[in-house]
Formats: sequence, C-alpha cells, structure tokens
Amino acid sequence: MLRSLPDRLDDTALALVSSIAAAPVPALPSTTPEHFAACLRSLSILPRRADDDTTGEQRAKLYARLLSDYPADALSFMTRAALERCQWFPSIAECKAILAEWRRADDAVHVKAVAWSKGEAERRARFEDLCKSVPSMSIGEINALPHQTKMALENRCLLSRLSSGLFVPRPCRAARALAVA
Repeated sequence: MLRSLPDRLDDTALALVSSIAAAPVPALPSTTPEHFAACLRSLSILPRRADDDTTGEQRAKLYARLLSDYPADALSFMTRAALERCQWFPSIAECKAILAEWRRADDAVHVKAVAWSKGEAERRARFEDLCKSVPSMSIGEINALPHQTKMALENRCLLSRLSSGLFVPRPCRAARALAVA
C-alpha cells in the first residue's frame, strides 16, 4: 500500500504514514527449541573445555534459558558470526555481545522505514512550498506560523525578526540591489 501512494501526500495520507512510522514494530517470536538446538550443534564444532555429561547438560540448559528468547534470525546471525570470529565455543556473554549487533531486516522494519521516508519527503516538500510562498504571505499569516517554522525560515534568510519580536519577509536581494542602483 505504501508503494502505491503518490509522491505528494494529502493530510490524511501523511497522518497515515506518520502513524506507521511512529508505531513500534511487533516483537518477533522467540526461536523454536529445534532451531536453538541446531544453532548450539553448529557452535559445537568450535573447541571447548571438555565436559562430563552432567556439566554439558547444565551448560545446554543455561544457554537455552539465557538465549532462547531471541528470534530465530538473531540466533542464526549470532551462530554465523561466532563461527567466523570465535576460536573457542563462545560464552553466554560473547553470544549476547554478538546478538547486540544484530539488526532486524524483516518486512515490518522495512514498512516502517518506507513510511518514515515518505513522511519526511512530504514534510520537506511542504516546507519548500512554504519557502516559495513566504514573499506573498501577510505579516499576520507569517506570525501565525509555529515558532519553530519561523525560526527555520529565518535561518533560510527568508524572514527577519523585528525588535518587537514580529517576523516579516526579508526583502528580496534582487529588489535591494535595484533599489541601491
């Protein structure tokens, strides 16, 4: 639906993309026990201290309790990274450090990014339209603008602030040049 929106958005569409961009992405489900076990099996090719059966079982339970809440994609990322980087079977702390590097790249994150991008593009376009209309605006219309907008227009050298605090259109440089000549 976002891709079908026109380049310029009306207020309703802008409100929609803004709400999508501001909404939290839904949490991904935790990995399955089977996927978690497969990740641990993959990591087991790395050398580690020899364990007896009890210690090995305890280690697996601890890893499962502390890491199995992560999504499958995150654990797959961690497994690949650990196999590439680690010379020894990684500790839980090392696994969590690698997991902290993982970034979601699923559809929900993509939709949020597209919505944010479309909203920002529309807000920029509206500001550019406003910049073009400043010379034809009345002082009342200008001073009715939000303060932050007036400051942005002043920074663009489109408005001047009088000592009274009112903002007025800054005279066109070309008009000033003609007046001096």
